[in-house]
Amino acid sequence: MEKQCAAMTIRNRIKELVDSRGLSIYRFWQDTGISRNTAYELYHHPERYPMAEVMEAICRAYGVTPGDVLEYAPDRVSGPEAISGPESGPTARPGRRPSSRKTV
Repeated sequence: MEKQCAAMTIRNRIKELVDSRGLSIYRFWQDTGISRNTAYELYHHPERYPMAEVMEAICRAYGVTPGDVLEYAPDRVSGPEAISGPESGPTARPGRRPSSRKTV
């Protein structure tokens, strides 16, 4: 049986924002003042999300909020981790965190 891990998925909605306003990526880059590479990366890769300074520039340029730019889409969790988390199994101790101490 294959294990599946839970992953928090936050995706940017830059492409939707730019396209809905009829803008080019070039115009987005110019309007926001962010780097050209960042503008193109955010547009083409929704799994990447902007740092605080970039987010502020986008929000100021277009009068939007971070909630308009980012979307939280939780992944489904299945398998044993869905019930007891990644610390389950024969070596896990209930109620205790794994030790980070080195044994000598």
